[in-house]
Amino acid sequence: MSVKMLRIFLLVGSCILYLLATETLAATKDVEPLTGKEERLRRVGSREVETYWTRVTDPVVTSRISMITKRLAAYADRSMPYETRVLSSDHLLAFCIPGGRIYCSTGLIDFCRSDPELAGIIAHEMVHTSEKHPQKQATRNLQLSILPLLAAIATRGEAPVIVMANMVQVGIANAYSKSMERAADLGSFKILQKAGYDPSGLLTVLERFEMEKMKHPFIEPGVYRDHPTLEERIDCLLGHFEDTEVPLHRKGVLQVLHTEVFASDEGYTLHLHHQPLLTLAKSPTHRKQLHRVQDALDHLLQLETPPQEIHISGNPPSLYIGAHRLFDTSRIDLPVPLTVLRERLISILAQVRGEHPMGRYLY
Repeated sequence: MSVKMLRIFLLVGSCILYLLATETLAATKDVEPLTGKEERLRRVGSREVETYWTRVTDPVVTSRISMITKRLAAYADRSMPYETRVLSSDHLLAFCIPGGRIYCSTGLIDFCRSDPELAGIIAHEMVHTSEKHPQKQATRNLQLSILPLLAAIATRGEAPVIVMANMVQVGIANAYSKSMERAADLGSFKILQKAGYDPSGLLTVLERFEMEKMKHPFIEPGVYRDHPTLEERIDCLLGHFEDTEVPLHRKGVLQVLHTEVFASDEGYTLHLHHQPLLTLAKSPTHRKQLHRVQDALDHLLQLETPPQEIHISGNPPSLYIGAHRLFDTSRIDLPVPLTVLRERLISILAQVRGEHPMGRYLY
C-alpha cells in the first residue's frame, strides 16, 4: 500500500470516527427518521465499502435479498430505509453501517442453507443499525487506532494484516459489546417470529459459523468479529428458546431429514435423508401406508428428537416416536422387524447430527 493511499485511509477514517462520535452524543432512544449525520455516515460508509469490494447488482441475486429485507423491515422497532446490498466475495461477510444499510457477501449467501438462516443474519444487522450500535461502539473506542481495520478493508481481508485486525476486534465495522450483541440477537429473534421466519435459522447459522471458525482460526473479519464468542451467543439463544417456549426445529432451516416415496419394479420405497428406510410390495394400500408414515416422519422426527423417544411398545408391537405411533404391525405387514426399522431411524438421525456437529442436542 502506498503512503498516499494510507494517508487517504487515515483521513477518511478520522472523519468517520468524528461523525460517529458527534452523532452518538446527540442520539436519543426515540424512533425517528434518518438524521442528517446518519445520511452522511451512510453515504461515506457506502462509498468506502464499495470502493474495495465489488457490489453485485444481478437481480437474480439481489431480488431474494431485497424480498427478505423488506419482509423483516415491516417488523423492525424503528422505521428506516433498510437496504441490504450484496458484495462479491467468497468470504463470509455481514455487517451494517449507519442509516439502515446492510452488506452481505455472495459467499455468505451461498453458505446459508435456507431463507430463515439468511433472514437471521439480516435481522441481526438490522437491529444493530436501527439501534445505532456502530456509532455507539466506535465512540467508546476512539482511542484505538483505525489503521488495522482500514488496512483489512483495503486488502479485502486477504492479507496477513487480518491477524493484526483481530487483535483490535473493535471499531466501525462489526465489533460490538456483549450487551449490544445480546440486544441484536434477541431483537432479531423477535423480528423473525413476527415476519414468519423460523428463528431456528438464527441459531443454526451461528452453530455452523462456530464450526467454520474452528477450521479457520484467522478468518476474514465480518461475521467472525464477534466479541462475545459465538459459543456465548449460541448459549444465550438456546436459553431464549427455552425461556420463551418457542419450538427449536433445526431440520427445516437446515433442509435435512427429507422424506420421499419412490416407485420401482420392486415396489414402493420410503427414503429418509436420501437413504432407503422401508420397501413394500406394489399395491395401492402399501402406497397409502407409506405416505402416511412419510407425513408422520415429517412432523415427528426432528434433529432434537432424543433416541430413546424412538421406541417399540404394545402388543402387538408398534414403533413410536414419543407418544405417536409410526408403524402398527396389526395394520401393516412389514418385511423387516421393527427393531431393524428403529435402528435405521436412529442411525440416520445420528448421521445427520454428525453433519451438524456444533448443535447442542439437549435430552
